[in-house]
Amino acid sequence: MTRCCRDQLIRVINNGKKQLIFKEISSPVGPLLLCADSHALLSISWGSYRPPQSAPSTKSNALIETAIEQLHEYFEGKRSVFALPMRLTGSPFQVRVWQTLQEIPFSKTTNYAHIAKTSGHEKAVRAVGTAIGKNPLPIIIPCHRVIGTNGTLRGFAGGLDRKKILLDLEARYQNQSNA
Repeated sequence: MTRCCRDQLIRVINNGKKQLIFKEISSPVGPLLLCADSHALLSISWGSYRPPQSAPSTKSNALIETAIEQLHEYFEGKRSVFALPMRLTGSPFQVRVWQTLQEIPFSKTTNYAHIAKTSGHEKAVRAVGTAIGKNPLPIIIPCHRVIGTNGTLRGFAGGLDRKKILLDLEARYQNQSNA
């Protein structure tokens, strides 16, 4: 698990006394750890990770099962948009950037400068890149669709190999639906 995702998970665990649900699933990009409470999906972390013993947890709930179902549909090419309640925990700047990421269409890419401009922070490209790297819900909030201005793959909290897998998956399913 990357440090960024682990830090986000620790922040979620320490975010009040709500009962949290953790569920690990297999995916084409490796194991994913989902975290939710009874009202919203809170985070998706890359890799295997066991929450601290002190973290309250239950086995599952309808929300986490719906998230798992939608992720499986996405990986099978049957879903291009997620319909899940999410709680985004971050600064107002980060939340605005994450909301802007949700506007990137399935199988399309954009660059960091465009996200900065669209989110209303045209001169803050580096800060936008940092906010994108702290996205608590990768895949659902499609930070993998952001590439460098020159068209190359750039930073991704899950690693560039995972970013490429996700972009290739979307391109393959987009081409199949257009055929």
